[in-house]
Amino acid sequence: MANSCSRVELGCFVLGDSIDLQCTLSDVDITNWKIRAELYDKSEHSVKKANTASGGDDTQVEITDGTNGKFTVYIAKDETSDFKTKSYFEIEGESPEGKLYTIYQANVSFQEGQITWQTPTS
Repeated sequence: MANSCSRVELGCFVLGDSIDLQCTLSDVDITNWKIRAELYDKSEHSVKKANTASGGDDTQVEITDGTNGKFTVYIAKDETSDFKTKSYFEIEGESPEGKLYTIYQANVSFQEGQITWQTPTS
C-alpha cells in the first residue's frame, strides 16, 4: 500500500499554526474506513483526531475522495502551540473488515514563529 501525506513530508511546522495534512493511499478505496491520527511529543502533549466512522467528525479527519484513497487531517492553530521542538505524527486506518494498518509515521519538528503582529508598522 503506497501512501503519502503532503505536509508531513516537509517535517517542520511553526508553533501555533494550523495544520491541514492532505493524504493519499494509492490504489485503496477508503470510503468506509475508520481513520485515526495523533500528533504527540514525549512530554504528554497530544492531539487526537478521527473521522466520523471512528468517533470523530469531518472537522477532524475528512475522507475527501474515498474511492481514490484521499483524506485530510485538520489540526487547529490553538492545538499546536504547546508542543516540544521534536514531536511525532502517526495515522492509522481500519478497513471495514477490521484490518488495522499504520498508514503513516513521521518525526515532526516545531519552531517558534517570527510574525507575531497583525498590522504592519515601520
